[in-house]
Amino acid sequence: MSINPNIIFNIPNKYFLFSSIAIFLLAVLFFIGKTLGAGILLSLFLCLTGIFLINLQRDKKEAKLQTKIFLIALAVHLAAAFFIYYAHFQPFSDGRGDYMDYHIMAKAISERVHVGNFSLKNFPLSFGVSHYYPVIIGYIYAFSVPEMLIGQIFNSFLLAMTVLLAYLVMREIGRSEKESFWVSMIINLYPSMSFFGGLMLKDVMVVFFSALGLLLMIKTLKSFSWKNFLLFYVSLFGLTHFRFYISYALIGAFVISWLAFSAFGAKKRIIYGFLMVFLMGLLPQISGVEEGFFAVNSIKRYLNARTLTYYREVAYAPKNQKDPGLEAQTKPEDRKQIIPAGQFSSDNDENRNWGEDSSMVIKTGLGNPLLFIKNSFLSLCYAVLGPFPWQIKRLKHAFVLPEVIPWFFFFIIICAGIIGKVRQKYKEIIPLLLFAIFAIGGFALFITNFGIMTRIRMPGIFALLCLLPFGVEFLNETNLIKKLKRNFKKA
Repeated sequence: MSINPNIIFNIPNKYFLFSSIAIFLLAVLFFIGKTLGAGILLSLFLCLTGIFLINLQRDKKEAKLQTKIFLIALAVHLAAAFFIYYAHFQPFSDGRGDYMDYHIMAKAISERVHVGNFSLKNFPLSFGVSHYYPVIIGYIYAFSVPEMLIGQIFNSFLLAMTVLLAYLVMREIGRSEKESFWVSMIINLYPSMSFFGGLMLKDVMVVFFSALGLLLMIKTLKSFSWKNFLLFYVSLFGLTHFRFYISYALIGAFVISWLAFSAFGAKKRIIYGFLMVFLMGLLPQISGVEEGFFAVNSIKRYLNARTLTYYREVAYAPKNQKDPGLEAQTKPEDRKQIIPAGQFSSDNDENRNWGEDSSMVIKTGLGNPLLFIKNSFLSLCYAVLGPFPWQIKRLKHAFVLPEVIPWFFFFIIICAGIIGKVRQKYKEIIPLLLFAIFAIGGFALFITNFGIMTRIRMPGIFALLCLLPFGVEFLNETNLIKKLKRNFKKA
């Protein structure tokens, strides 16, 4: 009896053939290295999960484009994660940082799960960590392998979803598919996101929840419903847990925007606004940050002259710029009260100078209001645009130049768009702009270390980049780009 060769190529057999090849390749990868095999398997699972979630929507044309964005972003960030893991790429802190603490704690969680202990008693505070990012990674370790690559791959998935959220934010504020796609690709290549995401840091969670919160804030402002607000509230819950002061920036942007141009009448706007602010004030307590309405104790601990001075002039100041008098006033036991648990868990007092080469001192100037305003504005400029090339002290810091140089030109275009289009598009521009100002301005009061700045400013830069299409539109309307091209050709 002869076998018809065409049977081999029918659809079921094609799937069987592809599945067999995939299983064989996975087996080879597991033979090469268990970590590599588990990492590829997790990458495939997260890829299929993202595609499935995107294709739940009815608009198949939009789903196709969004899938394309997601897959490109996932490929870029997975490549960064694998490179950082296998090349041991960490040129800035000599392999030290919070991610090592998170990895140790995640391994401890996975070991407990393997013996059937699912209790989180004394976790994560027993490790000096005030959030549950390592717990999430620990459970992923438990169902795969306890290697840092696994957490880095999970971060890559979150970053890919963040890039997709950037596209959705721009579509929500009325930008075209083409504009939204290309700016989302710019955000996709944002170096700090790839680098810090590849180091298994909680900052990826912060950026993800910020992006999700911005999208839901705009939806709630455009078309209020309690369903939209509930989803927005959930995103604020996550953001408050992982970095409460960025959450406050989003709350501030929402409240001001709501009161300024909500679709409701004045009376309803105030009543709804009061109720929403009350619910938001409970977030720090229910998200496990701190007790009190809007965590007033944390606000008091941060917003005082002593804390401001310590962060700006002592904490990361280079040795040759430290004021011995100020350092003597701050005893080690007092630092624990100024810096909440987990903030600098890898920076013990005995080895605290390894980040000083990327720091500077900007005096608070609290005794002189004009000096305080001037120095705060200078700190804000550094937080938004820095480090400038002349502030780079060591060759390894040159890695930041591919980020700051393009960002400087994007920032000029964004500012042009804000100035030129804000009267026409204030409802679209102001919420994102307020969030960026509050998010970056808040930490600029305290931090003068460029390594920390580039991490914490990511949500604010994300919001500003979403305004880039307005700048391009304004420059096209004024024919400035054409004039520049003509002058360039003449030259």
